Amino acid sequence: MDEEEKRFWDRITAGDTANITAVNTKNLVADIKSDVQTPKRGHKTSGAKKLSTAREQTTATVGLGARQASLYLSRASPTKQGKTPSQCQSKELQPLAPSRLSSWKKDSINEDMYRQFTFTGYDIMKDEAPKPATAEKKLAEKQRYRAVYEDACRQLGIIPVTYLSTRLTEPRVVMNSHGLGTKGAQAVAVALVNNTKVMSLSLEDNWLEEDGAAFMSEMLTENFTLSELNLAENHLGSNGAISICKVLATSESIRVLNLSGNNIQDSAAQHIAQVLKVNIYLRELILHHNKLGEDGGATVGSALRVNDSLEVLDLSWNHIRGRGARVIGAAMAVNQGLKTLDVSWNGFAIEGCEAFGRSLGKNKTLLELDLSNNRLHLDAIKHLMKGIKDNKYLTRLKLVSNPITPKIALFILEVIDKSTPLSELAVLDLSNIVVDDEFEKLLEKVEAERSIIVKHGPVIRKKTIREYAKDGAMGNTDPLEVLFKFMNKEGMRVIDLLKRFDADGNHSVSKEEFREGLISVEAPLTGGQLDDLLDKLDMDGDGEVDLTELMTASQQYKRKLLKKKLKMQKVKAVAEFLDDDDQ
Repeated sequence: MDEEEKRFWDRITAGDTANITAVNTKNLVADIKSDVQTPKRGHKTSGAKKLSTAREQTTATVGLGARQASLYLSRASPTKQGKTPSQCQSKELQPLAPSRLSSWKKDSINEDMYRQFTFTGYDIMKDEAPKPATAEKKLAEKQRYRAVYEDACRQLGIIPVTYLSTRLTEPRVVMNSHGLGTKGAQAVAVALVNNTKVMSLSLEDNWLEEDGAAFMSEMLTENFTLSELNLAENHLGSNGAISICKVLATSESIRVLNLSGNNIQDSAAQHIAQVLKVNIYLRELILHHNKLGEDGGATVGSALRVNDSLEVLDLSWNHIRGRGARVIGAAMAVNQGLKTLDVSWNGFAIEGCEAFGRSLGKNKTLLELDLSNNRLHLDAIKHLMKGIKDNKYLTRLKLVSNPITPKIALFILEVIDKSTPLSELAVLDLSNIVVDDEFEKLLEKVEAERSIIVKHGPVIRKKTIREYAKDGAMGNTDPLEVLFKFMNKEGMRVIDLLKRFDADGNHSVSKEEFREGLISVEAPLTGGQLDDLLDKLDMDGDGEVDLTELMTASQQYKRKLLKKKLKMQKVKAVAEFLDDDDQ
């Protein structure tokens, strides 16, 4: 087998069908892969499982760059009743005719019931590669594509975008923030219907809206070259997303789709799930900054159980929690395709981590997991680390912006230190998490024993408190007075202090989060003073410190300071009076 043949066979076994033109590609490639590797259970094949260069009567032509090849196929017997007209004919080899292919496609036979053809071999034509297109031909092609776009703009009564009209023969077109609108989207769609050059299109932030999504969907039914499509921040809404998903369910060309920031809600989740269930070509799906909630998360999570082709899924900045978090976490136990999963800035909390804890030990493909800002307290972290401890394949874990104390951070590192030596974890991201000197000592040991990068926040050392005590900055001073003096020194208002600790912006943090926040900014308070301070600030006893309570404490401190100042002035005045009287 020469190099050209080897490259061809690698493409076929990898499922690369972009240039297969004369056969039903989906069924054919599935048969190629199953017959050459492992025949489908329950299907009767012709027995031809090894490659053969002997010519058979049934062949199909396949494009291979500048060359072509013939695939040799043989008939397989149907295994169940309900045969199609084409299956009722002779079982001997039959030529593949376009009419037979179209009728076979219309029959929509379930692959689990029938398989019409079995792959038996291939032969690459040794034709000379065609000469590259001349400059004149390239120019003519560019002018032809430009004319189609400009004619569409004229009919729609809009001004053509020169940036686009001059780039319709380039493989990558980026048209972000050009203010295209719905009509502009329609003109772009018309220009791309028969375009065979543009493979990547980015139309982010162009106010395409629901109608623009419909035009893009219609274009995708005719364009088989485009493989990357970015429609982020276009106000598509759920209906616009549904239009795209209906086409994507049958698309064999799109590999990357970005629908982030489009106000997509749970009503579109079923259509997103359908894409994941039936589309085996999509590799990357970006859905961050939308409004998928608990039900939408559960629907998408259920589809992940049967999808093994998607490699990257970004669901960050949605509203997924509860049952949605549990279903997505549990799906990782059976999903064997996903490599990167980003669910940061949701509400996975203990429910999601409990599911991840049970599934990660069984997963063999997930490489990167981002659970940043998901309200992960100690119990949630304990469940999650059970799965991390047994996982041998995860390479990157991100837990930024969670209420993780120095003790919890130390627990995470201890689990990693005791985890299997075969663990591939290379990056642990705790970037804004405060740690202590115990964590730092253990980290030195872990880094010496395995190749790992651990990112973390400030290190709080015990000697800092001793130094403050030695300088007399603490003693028995009122902790409220220490806090507000520190804030004045640092130029912080009450709202500025709270914003530093308030990740979700609701003007309220737990007492533990407030404690860790004060430690992170190195407020000069002992452990006992911190406890006393938190008790004083939590005036309603709900376990939270909110803006109202902080403002009330600030006013109390100012009144106390004023009284103290007045008292000192009174004492000073009396002293001066007595001094004058003595004279």
